[in-house]
Amino acid sequence: YNNLKNLLKKLKFEDYLLWSYYPLEVGYFDQLRPDLNIFDAVDDWSEHPSFIKFKEILKANYEKIAEQADIIFTVAEQQQAMFDKPEKVFWLPNGVDLKHYQTEYQIVNRDIGQIKSPVIGYLGTIQARFDLELLEYLVKANPEKNFVLVGPVWYRRIWENTKMDIMERFRSYNNVFFLGRKPYEEIPMYLQQFDLGIIPHKLDQFIRSTNPMKIYDYLASGLPIVSTQGTGIKEIDDLVLITDDFKEFNQLMQKALSDNSPAEKAKRLEVIKNHSWLRRVDNMLEIIKRHYE
Repeated sequence: YNNLKNLLKKLKFEDYLLWSYYPLEVGYFDQLRPDLNIFDAVDDWSEHPSFIKFKEILKANYEKIAEQADIIFTVAEQQQAMFDKPEKVFWLPNGVDLKHYQTEYQIVNRDIGQIKSPVIGYLGTIQARFDLELLEYLVKANPEKNFVLVGPVWYRRIWENTKMDIMERFRSYNNVFFLGRKPYEEIPMYLQQFDLGIIPHKLDQFIRSTNPMKIYDYLASGLPIVSTQGTGIKEIDDLVLITDDFKEFNQLMQKALSDNSPAEKAKRLEVIKNHSWLRRVDNMLEIIKRHYE
């Protein structure tokens, strides 16, 4: 931290706030003297499969953050229990850039433009939280519908006891399309080709600490949503059909598609206005201002 201290001194940063969302590093608490230490808890990294070897370090760091941070923001309501200091913990869910996701596109990329409706879509990384068995059940039950997954596949054999490559597993189905990672600038165009957004996540300790941004992305695109439990969506759950049962998930998909209408879309677009990033930032700044004063 010596270089950083020297830089702060050179720039005459005598009054500053320190903001971190990286729980693997907490040395700044002892090395730097900001007016406020702010920690943004984006999910519980100690429960993420990618950080399993750092689990004990992360647990210890979260304890230090709870003790020494002045303000802690969490994206999921359940995350508040991670920090035994309720007076300094504030739940602020994720949000969405409304202008970005409501941009109209005149040209549609061929990889999704050639896929016939109805399109059941998923946006996000295909990783261990993704319920592969649920997807396969839905694909088999709906041969007349197309399932489009927009996002990278991590490791391709990320599930325990997976005997074949994930892409190979679905190769025999002609209604499943893995389109891969897409540039942020193009994501709204892909969502606008969906008829329904799904979130088929397995419920575990990590999922309980998350608040998937795709919920807000789907809603900002006017899409109906069907999701499994535990995705931190209580405050907008009247806009999301939720179940963990495979058969019921399929039934809710049919319901969401048949009930969709311009009026329902307009309702989603109206509600999502309260969940823009601009509003989230205003809330954060108000909390910071109260502590700073």
